[in-house]
Amino acid sequence: LLDSISAIRGIAVEYELPICMMVGLLAKEPGVKPTESSQYGVRIVEPILDVMGVQHQLVEEAADVTKIRPAIDRAYETSRPSALLIGRRPEP
Repeated sequence: LLDSISAIRGIAVEYELPICMMVGLLAKEPGVKPTESSQYGVRIVEPILDVMGVQHQLVEEAADVTKIRPAIDRAYETSRPSALLIGRRPEP
């Protein structure tokens, strides 16, 4: 995500394309909010998305899998990008 910010801004945000991104939060600690992570690269993701106006959802628990389809649908309904932040692999 961080390497692609300029492309996301230009293509998804400015052209208002319904792009739904699945973003892995590498080294995120389980149960810790991304903005409270000790990992700088994890801690800055949500604030950057907020400034860009990109809606985002954290997917960290098995129950969070239900957030995926609505995020995709919302991206197409609003013609705006959306991001699913994957905190760790949901267990079945």
